[in-house]
Amino acid sequence: MSPSRVSALGWVAVIGAVTWAALSPSSPYTWSDEDSVRVLTPERACVLAKLAAGQDFQGVSCRDFTSTDFAAHLTLENGSSSRTVCLLKAARWFVVDQSFEERCPEVPFAKWDGRITDLTEELRLEARWTELVVDGRHRNNSELMRTLLANALATWRREGAPAKCPASLPNGKVLAVDADLVLRSEDPAWHFLTDDRVERAIDGATYVAFAGEEALKLRREAPLALLVDASKKTFAKESRRGELEAKVALVDWVTCKVWCEAEVSVTQPDVLPDQYGADEHDRPMADLKARVFTGLRDTAARMSDGALELSPTF
Repeated sequence: MSPSRVSALGWVAVIGAVTWAALSPSSPYTWSDEDSVRVLTPERACVLAKLAAGQDFQGVSCRDFTSTDFAAHLTLENGSSSRTVCLLKAARWFVVDQSFEERCPEVPFAKWDGRITDLTEELRLEARWTELVVDGRHRNNSELMRTLLANALATWRREGAPAKCPASLPNGKVLAVDADLVLRSEDPAWHFLTDDRVERAIDGATYVAFAGEEALKLRREAPLALLVDASKKTFAKESRRGELEAKVALVDWVTCKVWCEAEVSVTQPDVLPDQYGADEHDRPMADLKARVFTGLRDTAARMSDGALELSPTF
């Protein structure tokens, strides 16, 4: 069993036990008690949501309760902070996910078929559904980031952009992103053309929970990206020399706003400096990465009159 499955089962077991005690403190757990476990009112949904939130949300209020026969959601609010709480119904209603997203994730799975006969079986099902829904939310965040980046890239390619950014451009760190990674192009994506955090969020190789959380964090905190659309991207095995010819665009990838564009060219000299160490195998790639970073950093600064700086996690 995977660690995420174990943690999900443990979490649901604790919440399930506490929830049952809160909802029906004077009676044993039975599957025939329609009133206490199968019927969801706004008040009972709010109790379940508060129990799931635990110490994070004290003195909270519930609003925007919506329910079908099988699924429900509401907003848990505490002053300026709020979260969406998602509930599902197996043999009873339970909290399957809570996050700061505005909507519950849509994950396909079978509804309860009526054959659950005891609490242990119910908890196993709840743990499995929780795992599916949480994984689905993380996958959705990761795919949404790739989609938004692809939309910004398509808009830039179609409409172009001015050479100079507007004076109203917001200050902040800029994420470098290789267009070939965004589009899953047949051309190999140079990993050092893409900010490490973006790569973790969308490359499909990172554990889905980490990728989803990274994508969500970047969407909130780092909307500016420098898209690198290369026309020439080579690294010769024989000479151990690289070359980059590319157009770059400064975009708000969350809103699909293209601010400005420029060109960047990087070519390694025939004789490399010694500052990257004596290893003849590693030195050319280290030199190329440093030259590409410098080229992109200087280009971003020039386009924005020094207002923007390339993220150091490049």
